Amino acid sequence: GNNSYINLDAFTGEKLNYNGEPEKPEKTGYTDLDDHWCKEAAEALISYGMSFDSDEFMPDKEVTLKEFIVFTTGNEDFTDRDIKMQIERVFGEGRNADDVMTRYDMACFVVNGLNYTDVAMNCEFAVPFSDVNDKNNSNVAICKGLNIMKGANGRFNGDRQLTRAEMAQTLYNMQTRSK
Repeated sequence: GNNSYINLDAFTGEKLNYNGEPEKPEKTGYTDLDDHWCKEAAEALISYGMSFDSDEFMPDKEVTLKEFIVFTTGNEDFTDRDIKMQIERVFGEGRNADDVMTRYDMACFVVNGLNYTDVAMNCEFAVPFSDVNDKNNSNVAICKGLNIMKGANGRFNGDRQLTRAEMAQTLYNMQTRSK
């Protein structure tokens, strides 16, 4: 037989999760993105399990490494040690959870996420931006070549703080690029 149960609060009739707590309604969007250019990307990422817990996305706010790890993994329950290990795995040692991500960090994540680290380390690329340093050259070139990240006015602005909107658009571009 079918043994699926729904837990309800006996007093309110509200649906409860497996812990007996009120079930959160499934997130479909954010309240602060109506006219923002990243709305489609930010809301599409929800279906990939990437979202912020709040109703607001705050698209122009910068992103810390911890926020980025929690957003991309969908895991709100990471311990500080878990977060530190994830940060070291993705961004290398010497970084802290509260460090604000840069556009270079995002390019590094893209290359790692697509398993192009070997390509980045073993190939030379020409980058169409005047402000990219040697250390980040390959990552930026791969992101630009795959149309995952862009620059503006001949500059990549890699040291600039990454906004949540840029993060969402970049992750969306990663998810939807033609394989």
